[in-house]
Amino acid sequence: MRPTFSLLILAVSTSLTLTVRAEDKPSAAPAADAAAGLPKAPAAPVAVSDEALRAYGWVIANRAGLHLDLSPEQRKLILAGIDDCIKGEAEPAKVSTLSDEIGPFVMAKRNEASQKGLVVSKAKSAKFFAGLAAKKEVQKTASGLHYEILKEGTGAKATDGDTISVLYTGSDISGKVFDSSEKQGNKPMELDIAQTAVKGLAEGLKLVGKGGKCRLYVN
Repeated sequence: MRPTFSLLILAVSTSLTLTVRAEDKPSAAPAADAAAGLPKAPAAPVAVSDEALRAYGWVIANRAGLHLDLSPEQRKLILAGIDDCIKGEAEPAKVSTLSDEIGPFVMAKRNEASQKGLVVSKAKSAKFFAGLAAKKEVQKTASGLHYEILKEGTGAKATDGDTISVLYTGSDISGKVFDSSEKQGNKPMELDIAQTAVKGLAEGLKLVGKGGKCRLYVN
C-alpha cells in the first residue's frame, strides 16, 4: 500500500550556525626594496562595504547569544564594552568573575524569550486552526484531527497491523517545507502504523486507501 500525503507540522525550530574565517597572507616585499634594504611599502587598504561590516557584527552577536530582549541601556553597555576591546582598552577586572553574573542573566533572558515565542506560536496556531473550520474541503475527526482527502485511494485502507510506504511533504503553517520525500531522493518512507509517534498521523493515514493522497493538519 503506497498512499501519499502532505503533513503540516505547527512548531518547527531551525538553527543556523555561521562561521566566518579570514585568512590573510602576508604580501611579499618588492624584490628591489628587499635587495636595497629599504622598508616595505605599506599594504594597500582592503575595501569592505558597510553591509559586510554590519553583517560581521551580526555574526559576532549571534555567536555570542546576544539575540535577547535587552533594554536600551543594556545594549548600550554591551556595545560600549565591544568598543573598548576594539580600541585596545585593558581587560576589565570583572572578566575574571563574569560567568557568575552573566551566565544566570543570559539563561533567564533566553527562557523569557522562549516563553514569549511559545505564546506567539500558540496564538498563531489557534488562529490557523480556527480558519480551517471555514474551509468546506477540510474535515474533522471525532478526535479533532483536521484533514483533506486530495485523491481517493483505490485499494484497501491501512490498519494498525500494516507497514506502508509513504511519499510525504512536511511543512509548517506558513507553508515552509522542512522535510519531504523529494529531499530524501524521492525515497518512500516505510511506516509501521502501530508504531507511529506523530500525533494524528496514524489516524489520518487510515482514512485513505492505497494510491490515495491526503493532507493532515497536525497540532
